[in-house]
Amino acid sequence: MGVEVRALLPIKGTPYEELGLCDTSLTDDQLIDAMMAHPILINRPIVVTTLGTRLCRPSESSTFCHKSSAAASSNRTDKS
Repeated sequence: MGVEVRALLPIKGTPYEELGLCDTSLTDDQLIDAMMAHPILINRPIVVTTLGTRLCRPSESSTFCHKSSAAASSNRTDKS
């Protein structure tokens, strides 16, 4: 996706500071562990399609997300 793990962490309205996530010595694995334990820390949505992976927030990214979602839907081969 080309984005650092720390860039995925929202600060406002989350336990970011209380958990000490502003500590720059924390590794990506430690940050991901915190995100798994506290899903509110995941700056959603992260869209994964055949066109690639994007963090679709803020709204400027939504054009890619809508195109990606449409492309992914049209590429599905659901044979139920």
